[in-house]
Amino acid sequence: MERETETITTPIGKQKVVIKKWLTGRERRDIINALVNETTFDSQNVNNFKLKGEILSKSQDAAIKAIIVDIDGKSEDILDIVLDMRSEDYDFIIKEIDKISGATQEIKKE
Repeated sequence: MERETETITTPIGKQKVVIKKWLTGRERRDIINALVNETTFDSQNVNNFKLKGEILSKSQDAAIKAIIVDIDGKSEDILDIVLDMRSEDYDFIIKEIDKISGATQEIKKE
C-alpha cells in the first residue's frame, strides 16, 4: 500500500527526514504494546502499579521505526541515526512523531 509521506528538516543538522503521515492499526498497536508490555499492576491494589524506566524509550523506538521512511535518503539504521543526532534535532523528531503516533497522549491519559 502506497502511503502519504511528508519531508521535514531538522533545525540544527538540516537533515531531510521523510515520515509517514499516518499509521496502520498494526503499527499503532506495536507502539502501544511497547508502552504496556512492561507495565504491571495488581487489580486488588491499584497502588501497586509498576512502570519500568525504559518504557518510554521502547515506545519511542517503535514509533521511530514505524514512522520514519528515510533520513537523507538512507533507510537503514534509522533508529541509530536518530539517536546519534544532536539533542535539539532528536527532540524535534520526537515531537513530530508524537503528532502521528499519539504515544505521548496515551501516557497522559493513563
